[in-house]
Amino acid sequence: MPTKAVLETENAELKEELKRVLLVNTRLTEEIEKLSSQPVKKSAPAAHSLINLSFVYEGGKFGFTAPFMHVNGSKISAQDVCDSKDLQKELVEKKIGMIKKL
Repeated sequence: MPTKAVLETENAELKEELKRVLLVNTRLTEEIEKLSSQPVKKSAPAAHSLINLSFVYEGGKFGFTAPFMHVNGSKISAQDVCDSKDLQKELVEKKIGMIKKL
């Protein structure tokens, strides 16, 4: 049977471990609350909805072959392209396979 001193030492160690775990829990809870309060980013459209997305650039109408792709290290969606004249210009000029002329 452990002595009183051993039990007190183990108890102190367990209390310290509990403090560390509770601190981590508090930090994670705060992070969850912070993330939960942020607006939800639009997700990439499903492939079947691509038919409804298009844009006009320099007189040509363009549609999409994929719901999203990576450009310059960033994941962009077809909706992102529709919302950005700069992305439209870049993808058309570079002839990126995500778009097609309609």
